[in-house]
Amino acid sequence: MKEVLIERELVANCLSIIRDREIAPIEEMLFSNSVEAGRLVTMHRFLYFRGAAAALKKQQEGQKSYADFHGKLSEFDEILIEGKFSPEHFTCSSSTDRLSGRGTMFLLGLIDKVKEGSIQIRPIIIGDRVYGGTADIFTQNIFHILPEDIDEFSKMAPHNAQKWDINRLRDVSEQTCKKWLAEILNEGNVPKDWGGETSDLITNHIHVKGERLSAAFLLKGPAKFHQLTVKDLGKNGDQIVRLFSEPVQVYIVQHCNYITPAIIHTLDAFASRLSSPSRYCALDGIDTLRILVGYGYL
Repeated sequence: MKEVLIERELVANCLSIIRDREIAPIEEMLFSNSVEAGRLVTMHRFLYFRGAAAALKKQQEGQKSYADFHGKLSEFDEILIEGKFSPEHFTCSSSTDRLSGRGTMFLLGLIDKVKEGSIQIRPIIIGDRVYGGTADIFTQNIFHILPEDIDEFSKMAPHNAQKWDINRLRDVSEQTCKKWLAEILNEGNVPKDWGGETSDLITNHIHVKGERLSAAFLLKGPAKFHQLTVKDLGKNGDQIVRLFSEPVQVYIVQHCNYITPAIIHTLDAFASRLSSPSRYCALDGIDTLRILVGYGYL
């Protein structure tokens, strides 16, 4: 019990440090070219773990041993993330199971080495990111909202209403989509596009399950009618960085085609910063079509 209480206090202090020092996720550091040895970093990624059980056995036999982890950031030209960890501070009997094979884990660590194509991290904390005190604490992502959660989109057509063809959006310009979304949101202030914009549309009149919130939209039209990737979001993905500089509570990325998982990873990383938590939503071509059909625009 003493060890459990010490570990719990350590985790609480580390989380306070993340908030107080505004420690950035690895994605944000890569976008801003600020990855360097000696910096603390957080990440919540899909990783591969190897050697935990064998390392624990050697540790119990009095031998110093380490397990290791690695993973690749596909949205950053397959940059390799790797590191080692000791079983000395495992907190429960299930640690070897949770840190074996592959899985999504939260990590706070120190950047040890930065080489071309790889980043070595010395972990301080590795564990599951817990969202609340209910039975689904490991699966209910409080940062991610669905378009169905937004009250202003309540008339969107059901997903099974028909077979959705996103090619119907090929001729709907970004400006037209912005105008229609603004009308649905009853937002009269629709700014014109310009090069230095941080977002395409802002509203203070959005409601998520009855709660009034502010939101900023990043809209991507059919100029490049393909799956949205990080490379489509400006140099080094700086459109995401600019979007999250807006002082709002919900960040929404809309695209006329499909949205790659790398975009979702990036939105989650920015929205789940402990220093400034927020919410995010991704509207792909099918969701956009369901909204526009439901409100009679198509």
